[in-house]
Amino acid sequence: ELHIIHNPNNLNIDAFCGGVGYNRSIQNLSISIDLGEGFKSLVPFLRNNKSLSDLTFDFENSIELRCARNIAVLLGQQSSLKCLCFEETNLGDEMFVEIASVLRKQPQIEELNFYANNIGRN
Repeated sequence: ELHIIHNPNNLNIDAFCGGVGYNRSIQNLSISIDLGEGFKSLVPFLRNNKSLSDLTFDFENSIELRCARNIAVLLGQQSSLKCLCFEETNLGDEMFVEIASVLRKQPQIEELNFYANNIGRN
């Protein structure tokens, strides 16, 4: 289990995410910060880790469109995911469309949680 909660100013997020890419045993990943372009550094981890079953995004701030696009790239690399959670991320319609576009390629997902977001409120 890995929780990415805070990025201290001195942490090279690309190097950290690149290092995580070598791990093949993490089953649960929770990301609580916008990693920006660092999300792309997690692609090898998601492509190679066949153990990951739960992926949770629980940002305190809103997910922006750029972030949603990076998350969609990540999801396109994962095939073992069973549970995907975007709880209270203030996800809006445009960001939801970016993420949902890749979900049709993820038939193995058994649980989706988009609780407490701004989807369909306009």
